[in-house]
Amino acid sequence: MGAIQESQIDLPSLVEKAIEELRIEIQSEDALDSQRMTEQKSSNKLYKLLCRYLVQNIYSGKLTDADVSG
Repeated sequence: MGAIQESQIDLPSLVEKAIEELRIEIQSEDALDSQRMTEQKSSNKLYKLLCRYLVQNIYSGKLTDADVSG
């Protein structure tokens, strides 16, 4: 902590600036995701994604926690 104080770095300001930049980036990504979802919904297309392995094991009762967790 002393090294930070001696180097005259305004750490709180740097942290606040980094947090603000991340907040703006996250908001931008959220806005893009929302826009994409709206466009997909308005296109009246239905997408269905299936994993054959998981579907097979779900119906056979052989699905394990390892299968679900990745």
